[in-house]
Amino acid sequence: MSNSNQNQPPGHSLNRRAFLVSALCSACTAKAPIDSAAEECAPSGLSIDLLAHPELLIPGRSVAISQPENLLHIVVACVEEGRWSAVWRICNHGACDLEWKAARQLWDCPCHHSIFDVNGLLLSGPAERDQVAYDVCREGDLLLLARREL
Repeated sequence: MSNSNQNQPPGHSLNRRAFLVSALCSACTAKAPIDSAAEECAPSGLSIDLLAHPELLIPGRSVAISQPENLLHIVVACVEEGRWSAVWRICNHGACDLEWKAARQLWDCPCHHSIFDVNGLLLSGPAERDQVAYDVCREGDLLLLARREL
C-alpha cells in the first residue's frame, strides 16, 4: 500500500492504525446520511447554496462541487427528500471522479469500478480504503458540510 495522498483532501493521511480502526468500526456500525430534521447542523464553514444547485433538491440527482478557496472537491447526491450524501469527488484508488448510482444508492468509480456505500464505506475494490465523507444537513437554502472523522 502506498503512502501517496495526492487524491485525498489536504491534511488527510492514512496510516496502518487509522486504516485498521476504520475497518473495524465500519464493520460494527454504519452512520446513515444526516437527516436535517433529526440533527443540528455542525458549524464547519463549508456550505452549498441550494439556490445555485436546485438539482440537489431532487432525489437521485448529484452535483460535483469545487470550492478551491476551501480546498473542497466533493460530489453531493440527494439520497431522498431531506437527505444527502457527500464524498470526496476523486476516487482514492485512481484519479477518476465518482458517480452516484441512485437506483442502488452507491458511489461508483467508472474507471476501475470501486464501489462505496452512501456513507463512503468501501464495498468492493480495487480501492483499499473508505472514501472521505461529509455529514450534510440543511439550514434554510444552504447545505452545511462537516467532514466525518475516521
